[in-house]
Amino acid sequence: MATDVCEEKPIKQRLPIIGP
Repeated sequence: MATDVCEEKPIKQRLPIIGP
C-alpha cells in the first residue's frame, strides 16, 4: 500500500490510485 506518486495526497486518495 505504498504509492510514491500519491505520497503527497491523503490516504483516501492512495487507495483508488493503487489499482492503476
